[in-house]
This record gives sequence, structure tokens and C-alpha cells, in this order.
Amino acid sequence: MSKYYVDLIAQTLRDVHSKIDPDFLTQVNSNFPDWDWDKYYEYQAFQGLDGTPEYDEHVSNSDYTYFSNIYLISANNDSTEIPVCDE
Repeated sequence: MSKYYVDLIAQTLRDVHSKIDPDFLTQVNSNFPDWDWDKYYEYQAFQGLDGTPEYDEHVSNSDYTYFSNIYLISANNDSTEIPVCDE
């Protein structure tokens, strides 16, 4: 069941992200031509499951590598609200 929601959330993030900040997508594609957007959005969607058995299973999977960790770190950074300290 969680796979269905992860796929749905990942696709929704992809759709919304391309409308909100298309310049960011172009910049990342220019700097990292091998960047896998599907993995990025999947990991970002999985952030919502952090602390659940499904999340733990995902990051303990044998396919989870150091390179996958880059997507996890990016997803975590991009999904965390940055506080405004000037207020």
C-alpha cells in the first residue's frame, strides 16, 4: 500500500515542482547531467514515511547505495522548511 502512495506523491511532487521552480530543474540538469529525477522524487516521497517500517525497509534494501544516499540527503534538505531568522 505504501508503494502506491509513494508513487502518487512522487508524481505529484514532480508535477508541482516543475511549475513552481522550472529554473531550478534546468540548473540541476546543467550541473548534474546524470541526476535521476525519478529517484529524487521517490526519496522525497519516502521522507513522509520516515520512522515507519516501510521507510526502514526502503533504506535497508540491498539496492540502497551511497549514490542513493545523495538522493535521500537532497530530498531531506528540500523537504525541510528553512526557518527565517531575520524576523
